[in-house]
Amino acid sequence: MYSNEEETTHEWVFELQKQFAEDTAKFKAHINKLKDELHKINVGIKSTNEILKSSNALMVSATERMASATAQMASATAQMTSARECIASCSTKIESATLKKKLALKEMKEIQTKINETKAYRAETDKYWNDLINKEIEKRFEQRQQVASQT
Repeated sequence: MYSNEEETTHEWVFELQKQFAEDTAKFKAHINKLKDELHKINVGIKSTNEILKSSNALMVSATERMASATAQMASATAQMTSARECIASCSTKIESATLKKKLALKEMKEIQTKINETKAYRAETDKYWNDLINKEIEKRFEQRQQVASQT
């Protein structure tokens, strides 16, 4: 009996070892499958990290370009403000010059009217004096003729 028990015990141990080996193989297979999945996840994470690094570099570049564009916009806005002020100043000067021109044209017209009036007065004065001189000449001529006819 002792030998039978020994055989049964060995068989039982053998069965346990066999079952343990099968379970261990299943666990190893499952662990290997999990390791493969973990490896794939790690590869994915590395790929994602590379994408993140690349994206961050692009973000830095885009941020720098945005800052540059913002500075250019500020400069352009300042230039536009300056140009608007210059346009406003020029408009004021144009209005002032236009008003001065109108006043100068009015004054010029008034002066031209005075010149024309003066010319007309001069023509009348010249005619008066010419008529007076001609009458005097005619009078003296007649007097000379009378003196000559009396002699």
